[in-house]
Amino acid sequence: MDGTTIPAAPNLDAVAELRARLWEAGYRPVPVYNIDHTGASPGKRPMGDGWQNTARQDPPGCVSRPPERGARNTGILCDGLRAVDIDVDDPDLADRLHKLAVAMLGETPTRSRSNSHRVLLVYRAAEGKPGKLQVKGDGGLIEVLGYGQQFVGFGLHPSGVPLQWSPSPLDTIPRADLPPITEAALSAFLEAAGGMIGGEASAVPGEATEAAEAPHIPSALGPSADPLDVTAALAAIPNPGRNWDRWSRIGLATWHATSGSPEGFAAWSAWSARATDGIHSPASCRTAWEGFHRSPPGEIGAGSLFHMAREALPSWRKPSEITRNAPKGPRPKPITAADLLAMDIPPRRMLLRPYLPEAGSAMVYAPRGIGKTWISLSIAYAVAAGCEALQGRAPEPRRVLFVDGEMPLVTLQERLAAIALGMGREPPAADYLQFLPADHFRDGLPDLASPDGRGLIEELSDGMALVVLDNLSSLARYKENEADGWQPLQDLVLSLRRRGTSTLLVHHAGKGGQQRGTSRREDILDTVIALRRPEEYEATEGARFHWHFEKARGFQGEDAAPFEATLRLSDAGAAWHVTPLAKSKQALAWEMFGQGAKPAEIATACNVSTATVYRWKADYEKGGRDA
Repeated sequence: MDGTTIPAAPNLDAVAELRARLWEAGYRPVPVYNIDHTGASPGKRPMGDGWQNTARQDPPGCVSRPPERGARNTGILCDGLRAVDIDVDDPDLADRLHKLAVAMLGETPTRSRSNSHRVLLVYRAAEGKPGKLQVKGDGGLIEVLGYGQQFVGFGLHPSGVPLQWSPSPLDTIPRADLPPITEAALSAFLEAAGGMIGGEASAVPGEATEAAEAPHIPSALGPSADPLDVTAALAAIPNPGRNWDRWSRIGLATWHATSGSPEGFAAWSAWSARATDGIHSPASCRTAWEGFHRSPPGEIGAGSLFHMAREALPSWRKPSEITRNAPKGPRPKPITAADLLAMDIPPRRMLLRPYLPEAGSAMVYAPRGIGKTWISLSIAYAVAAGCEALQGRAPEPRRVLFVDGEMPLVTLQERLAAIALGMGREPPAADYLQFLPADHFRDGLPDLASPDGRGLIEELSDGMALVVLDNLSSLARYKENEADGWQPLQDLVLSLRRRGTSTLLVHHAGKGGQQRGTSRREDILDTVIALRRPEEYEATEGARFHWHFEKARGFQGEDAAPFEATLRLSDAGAAWHVTPLAKSKQALAWEMFGQGAKPAEIATACNVSTATVYRWKADYEKGGRDA
């Protein structure tokens, strides 16, 4: 075992009790040789030449007889069962296939091990005792074990680690309670999975080869959905055949949803091949796919496919919505109120007091051109350097990752230099403030609403106290007005929070002044900050705005009071000047009118033109003294 420490095998009494429980639950246990067996396939090979017949006895032979010391692993005979064995080593691909299986076939007891992402899901055959199915490709092998076969369910894997189950061990779940699945559902799953591992599902020979030859002419709109979700939706949509309009409509929707990718073609071609009247033509699929890019942009896309999938199968869910990955530990269980109250939980620290907590989330939104990037850079620098900015104070320096999606690199550099000079303090080390600017990379940054984009941010945020995403519309391609479109980004923000990392989102305001798109994004946020221009604002003033807290979780009173902020640029750098709204420029002018100040003095004090002062004075003299 190359020096691997092998855990002790279970004692014989424990093995006997396990096999008795399995038989009582309706399974037929099989004795399997230990991993130190000198014969072929140690740890996996059933004991005895006639092991199937022995397991089919009532009770099975290993239940009626004491266990052998050299065969303490325990397998399960698959007569009447469907064990979906995902033998894929790539972690991301294995997890995606696992999610696809759950989405298409349902939640079920799942076997795994701690040193691999390979999993086995156990279902019950809806009818009869079907045999083995499989699909094999460059990415791995997926088998559906059946009549006359077995899988090892308990004991040690040949690598030396114990096998484990989620949500509960199989011996605690009656066989009759396993989810039943049909052969049609399994075939659809293998078709979809085959396209992901580059294999040929037995029901559709040759389709993967044909798909690989299809040209990739991207959609001008870019991909609108996770290809895994699209593949799962097509697997759920029936294809009765002989309906050209439906066939073409589903093909066009798939093309838009996947940006005309080879994976999209493979999924649609596999769906086409399921036509019950046998009229599928690979050549017709290829020709139609090549022509879809000439179709005008329309409303049809991923949403149409998801709608049709739910119409055909009301319980259908997108795999991306399934948050459970391959099991890595015990199933979560609730705690009592007494346990929660007795916990020694450290108080929540602040990154920028009072409005940006540790492991929290905040959003700043405003119209274009108001100065959002100046604000996000200032907050990022203050947190990294441990200083003050915009009514916020950082108790200590913390590490920050700033992700920029649209600012020219030279402009980003100029603004950072001005802010650093104006604050007069540097972070304690160079890695306390790190940047990921899209303009620095030839191909930009991956879409943060995609699995690749989320994975990149999760990887780079390791050890960061704050991640700034400036801004949402340039960093993520998603449908802003649809609540479901926000889900991938919400998952990213929550994932960072669970890792102890805060997120600051920068977003645009719509024409009506409110944040653009769905309001669902506010649900998980601690703080929402709206920036609005004053009525008397003039373009010559630069960045000047009113700062309003629209959501203030954990702070109130004076800490949540609105204020006016003005950015002043000089040879000394960038500096923010903040005044309470009660002392806004117009209010200050009213006060100075009452004191008899001259218009030029008021213009200087308020940093506005004399024309603005004369306009205010006219309002003041008309009876606006109490404004």
